Amino acid sequence: MISHENIILSAENLTIGYRRKGEPDLVLFSSQSLSSHPDELVALLGPNGSGKSTLLRTLAGLQAPLSGVVSIAGNPIRSSQIRQSARLLSIVLTERVEVRNFTVFQLVSLGRYPYNNWLGRITRDDRLKIANALEQVGLSDYAGHYLHELSDGEYQRAMIAKALCQDTRLIFMDEPTAHLDLPNKVAIMRLLRRLTKETGKSILFSSHELDLTLQTADTLWLIRRGQPVRMGIPEDLILEGAFESTFNTAEVDFDRSTGSFRMQYKDGYPVYYEDNKQNGFWIQHALRRVGFSPVTDSGLPVRVRPGEEPDTWILSVNKKISSFNRLAPLIKTLLDLLHSDPALFKKA
Repeated sequence: MISHENIILSAENLTIGYRRKGEPDLVLFSSQSLSSHPDELVALLGPNGSGKSTLLRTLAGLQAPLSGVVSIAGNPIRSSQIRQSARLLSIVLTERVEVRNFTVFQLVSLGRYPYNNWLGRITRDDRLKIANALEQVGLSDYAGHYLHELSDGEYQRAMIAKALCQDTRLIFMDEPTAHLDLPNKVAIMRLLRRLTKETGKSILFSSHELDLTLQTADTLWLIRRGQPVRMGIPEDLILEGAFESTFNTAEVDFDRSTGSFRMQYKDGYPVYYEDNKQNGFWIQHALRRVGFSPVTDSGLPVRVRPGEEPDTWILSVNKKISSFNRLAPLIKTLLDLLHSDPALFKKA
C-alpha cells in the first residue's frame, strides 16, 4: 500500500486496458503502483500504441481500470463523480477548440465551473483567481482577446491558465507541446516546470518531445506495452539503460552519451576519417547521411581529415589532396567520386 502522506496522485495495483465482449481483456500493463508528489513535473513517455493515452484517461477517471484504485490526495477517483473529480484534478487536452466570439477571460473562467452554483455566476474571488492564472502564464494583457486571434503558443498558455484557475493540486496534460514550433515548445516546457515549483502542484504530461523532456521533467514514467512502467529521474533511467529497452528499434537507437536519439544507418561506403574532435560530430553526420561510413582503417584510398585552419577539411584520394572550407563541396566531391569510380571505396 502507498502511504498518502505527501502524495498527490496514487495508483495501487493498477491494471489498465480494455474489456472486450466475448474475448479476453486487452491488458496494456498490470499490477502497477504509481505516484506523484507536490512540486513534481512528471513526464509520461513511450512509443505510439504503448498505452500513454489510456493510462492518462484511467488516472483521470475517464476510463475505468481493469483493476486497482486511483486516488488523488487520498480521494478515490470515480467516473460517476465528475463534478467532485473536477475539484481534484484538471485536464488540458491536445485539440484546439475554436469558439468564435469567445474571449480568453471567458475560456479561463470555465475553470471555476466546479465551484459555481447552477447559474454559473462569477464571484469577486473567481475574478481574482482568473486574473492570477492569466498573470502566471503571461497573458494578463490578453484577457479581452478572442480565441481565434491567438497563436498556438498563446492558446496553449490560455488552456494552462484555465487549468490553474480550476485550483486543483494535480494537472494532467496530453501532448502540451503538440503543434508548436521549437521556441514555443521550449517556452511551454519551461512554464510547466516553473509552475510546479511556484504553486506546489503536480503536473503529469504525455509527450513525444524526448530531448526537451529530459531537460525539464523531474520524474519520467517510461511505458512500453506489456512491460512494467519504469519510473525515476531522467539521469538514472538513462544510466540504467531504460531508454534503450523502451525505444530502440531497427530504425533508431538512443545514444546514452549524448541523451539523444539517432537514426540507424546501414553500412555505407567506407571512408577513412581522422578525428581530432574539431567539429568531428558534424562531418561524420554528413558522411553517414549520404551513405558513407567513416572508419579508422588506414588502408583505404579515400581519406578525410581536419585541416590546420578551423572549419576546414582535407580530402586525400590516392595521395592527391584537396582542401575544403565547407562540408557541402566536400560531400559533393565524394559522391562524384563514388559515381565515377566505386572501386576507390574499397581497401587498397
